[in-house]
Amino acid sequence: MYKFCLPTTLNLGTLFAFTMDRLVKKVVVMCDHTQNIAEKSNNNSHIKVGVAAMFGMFVLRTGVKQGWDNNLVVSFGGGLKFKNIAIDYASMPYKNLGVAHNVSSSSFF
Repeated sequence: MYKFCLPTTLNLGTLFAFTMDRLVKKVVVMCDHTQNIAEKSNNNSHIKVGVAAMFGMFVLRTGVKQGWDNNLVVSFGGGLKFKNIAIDYASMPYKNLGVAHNVSSSSFF
């Protein structure tokens, strides 16, 4: 018979946003920690840290993730927001797939 176990992870995240000078309107720093509380091994947690800087209608983003296998992964991206339309780009490396490029668009009503 199949035994089902409930998830045993604990997530903790924080965000800090502050304004800068006229060139950089706002900077956002994010941090997230995930801990598997049931496992007793050394690789039972991962940490993600990201920074986003807003320059008028442009946004630049970068982040670092320490994964379950203790490898560091760096990602970056950017975006453009004009009135009620936003276009975003992100580049994320994957071990088996190579680099993934994501493009999205959003509309705000």
